[in-house]
Amino acid sequence: IVPFAPQSLSQTLGATVAGLYARNDVDGLKRALSGYLRQSSLLTAPIFAGVAIFGPWLDLLFGHRFNFDPLVAFTLSLGYFISAVLGPMGYSLSMTGRHRMEFALLSCGSVWVVGGCMIGARYWGGEGTAVAVAVGFLAINMVRAELVQRTHRFYPGHWRDLLPPILALAVGFVVRTIGEACLGRSIGSLIFLSSVDLAVSIGVFWIFLLRPEEKNNLASVFRRVKRSAVT
Repeated sequence: IVPFAPQSLSQTLGATVAGLYARNDVDGLKRALSGYLRQSSLLTAPIFAGVAIFGPWLDLLFGHRFNFDPLVAFTLSLGYFISAVLGPMGYSLSMTGRHRMEFALLSCGSVWVVGGCMIGARYWGGEGTAVAVAVGFLAINMVRAELVQRTHRFYPGHWRDLLPPILALAVGFVVRTIGEACLGRSIGSLIFLSSVDLAVSIGVFWIFLLRPEEKNNLASVFRRVKRSAVT
C-alpha cells in the first residue's frame, strides 16, 4: 500500500531525467527530481502514517493469534516509505550514464540489508529485523544523495519534504489516542478512525503545506471529477 503513489508518480521520471541530461539541463534535472520528491512525500505520508499508527490494530482483522508489535509496524512502514519515495532518485544515476554506480550501490545495499536482517533477527527478533530494513534503506538513499551531489552538484529535494510524514504521524497519533479512549478497539472504530485520520491529514496538508498553485490544481481536479460524476 505504501509504495502505490510513488510507483505511479515515477512512471515517466526516468525518461524525463534522461531527456534533461541529454540536453545538459542540470537545473531542469534538479526541478524534475525535487518536484517528484515533494509530490511523492505529500501523497505517501498519510498512508505511511496510517499503517505505522494503526498497524498494531491489525490483529482485529487477522485474529488475536497475530501480534503486530508497534515498533515493527512503525519501522517497516518507515522502511517502505523511504524506499518508495527515494528509490526513484536512482534515475539520477542510472539514466545519466552512471548505471554501474547505481548497480554497485544497490548490490552493496542489498548485502547490507540482508546482513542486518540476519543479525537483527538473531539477537532482537522481529524488532531487530524491521529496524535493519529501515536503517538499510535509509543508508542506501543517503549514499545515493551524496553521489548525486558529487556528480550533478545538487541534492534533490528540500528539508521541507520531511514535514509531510512528521505531520501525518502527529495527526495519526492524536486521532488514534482520542479515538481509542472514546470508541475502544474494534474493526468499526479502526475503519472510522482511519478515515478520520486521512481526512484530518489532508486538511492539515492543505492549510500548512500546499502552495497556492498546488491548491488550484487540486481544486481543478475535484471540479472535473464532480462534473464527470454529475454527467
